[in-house]
Formats: sequence, C-alpha cells, structure tokens
Amino acid sequence: MVWIPPGALVAGTSPQSVPRSADEEMAGEQLVLRGFHIDRFPYPNEEGAIPTTGVTQEGAARLCAGQGKRLCSELEWERACKRSEEHTSELQSHHP
Repeated sequence: MVWIPPGALVAGTSPQSVPRSADEEMAGEQLVLRGFHIDRFPYPNEEGAIPTTGVTQEGAARLCAGQGKRLCSELEWERACKRSEEHTSELQSHHP
C-alpha cells in the first residue's frame, strides 16, 4: 500500500478549464483531507495480475472488506491521482 499524506486537494477543475463537465465536478475548490493508504495496484493488488472488473460498487466494497480494507472515496481517489502527478512534476523539475 502507498501512504497519501494529509494535505490540500483542489477538487475538480476551474470553470475556465477545457474539457470540463460543469454539472459533474467541483469548480476547483480547495479541501484538506486526512492521510490514507491506497493499494498500489488495482484489485487484487498484485503486480501483473489482471484487474477485477465488472463488479458493482457493493461488490467492490465486499471484496475490500474481505481484505480488511474499504473503497476510497471519490475525493481520496482524486487526491491520490493528483498527488502522483505532483510527485512526477517534482522529479522532472529536479532532474534535467
């Protein structure tokens, strides 16, 4: 698992961003989230394994619970994805 530290998330995208689904996402609002762990790979969280697909959200929640875990919230998922982009940018800026 990967630790995503507590911190700010700019949720969604600004109203000026394109493409953007105005009815479906937040307008780039800053929120502070607690830290959390997220699996490094899709379920079953094994490198090289074929990710499990075609399950309902309830089914996915049961699979996670069976491993003593839970599904991430939408905001946690966005924070983990954006954190990855920020980290990549930091690495690129320090290594020409």
